Amino acid sequence: MLDLPAAVRLALWATVGWNRPGVDPAAAAAAGLAVADDVAGLDAELVAGLHALGERAALAVLPEDGAPSPLLRAPAGVVAEVVDAGGAVLFPMTGTVLVVAASGYGPAGDRGTRIQVHRADADPVPRHRVEALDVRESGRALASDLREATLDLERIGGTPFVGALVDDLRDSAVGASWGLPPGIDRRALETITRAGTVVAVCDAAVSAPSGALTAVHHGERDAAIRRLRGRALRHLEDATNAAVAIAAGWRS
Repeated sequence: MLDLPAAVRLALWATVGWNRPGVDPAAAAAAGLAVADDVAGLDAELVAGLHALGERAALAVLPEDGAPSPLLRAPAGVVAEVVDAGGAVLFPMTGTVLVVAASGYGPAGDRGTRIQVHRADADPVPRHRVEALDVRESGRALASDLREATLDLERIGGTPFVGALVDDLRDSAVGASWGLPPGIDRRALETITRAGTVVAVCDAAVSAPSGALTAVHHGERDAAIRRLRGRALRHLEDATNAAVAIAAGWRS
């Protein structure tokens, strides 16, 4: 099943809940993690309190394969927590961080998803860093990275990795299964869903038999897939936060 990082959904839903008339912020934040079977630690009062302090945007932070996101400036312990969890939501004015860790549980064939949220603190993020994000450039860069990776993997050999597969899976995933709020900027949504699909396909490819002829080829293939996954995560983070900036009224 294709899925998006929980931090992406929570960032978008929290921002929408703060900036659209008639939307309850606490309910919107809960909706961001509603695709999980079990959620612990999400403090709706904290989310509402941050809004009362002046927060208007919630940013997704997505570390890539052990490397921290450049968006997060925090003590080493906090950075390590976010890297281990695989994602976080950062509130840029106060520097408040919600570390979002997803894990599976239950027997094979009946697996559930558990999300644990806890608070940490980081440096605030200047608004102009988010306003400068260009979702069109993220989309172009993602397409270029995907083409380059596909050529590399065809050269290396093993189980095929075809760019068209990403498009087919992306199209089938748009909608309720992504758990995204309605009304997201169209260009941002396209890049979010495409980048999210690339990440999911890379995850599946790394864990599946490679079909490579030699250990060297297997290592090259694994490195190429992980490199593409890291780049896709960076584009996913940028596109999500560009969508957040638009939803918060920071840019058009």
